[in-house]
Amino acid sequence: MKASYPYPSGQSTLADAKARLDIHGLWRHFGFDGEPKANCRSPFRDDNKPSFSVNAGGTLWNDFATGEAGDVVDFFQRASGLPQKEACRKFIELAGGH
Repeated sequence: MKASYPYPSGQSTLADAKARLDIHGLWRHFGFDGEPKANCRSPFRDDNKPSFSVNAGGTLWNDFATGEAGDVVDFFQRASGLPQKEACRKFIELAGGH
């Protein structure tokens, strides 16, 4: 996870949460095997031949075998299995917001 900082408005936004939490931190949070990197195995399915990618900044992912891709919030939603609205709320909470 990235370093935390106070929210000027007292409220956190999704953008604030994205600045605080990346895919590398979420990978550890969910206890996925391996490491998120440019060429790795998917944490979401059996992947005998690495076909998953996470950019160096930990902000984007791509599964070349399934065509799924997204940002850190999409990764959280996919990993948690939550509907989009609930995933966004939980993501903000996990990043230390409210």
